[in-house]
Amino acid sequence: MHNLKWTAVPLTALGLIFLFFGMIWQGAVQLAVAIALLAIAASIWRTTTGTWPLTQTNQR
Repeated sequence: MHNLKWTAVPLTALGLIFLFFGMIWQGAVQLAVAIALLAIAASIWRTTTGTWPLTQTNQR
């Protein structure tokens, strides 16, 4: 399960490329796609490593 977190790396790279060109060209579409890709990559990374707050159980 912990190896699945690496599926977020290509999405992060693609998101950073969109972010770079969105900032250079000042394109709203590229910036929106970059934000969406980076958010998806972050959620994949957090859910597959078990650090997502909703997946943790409150153990005493």
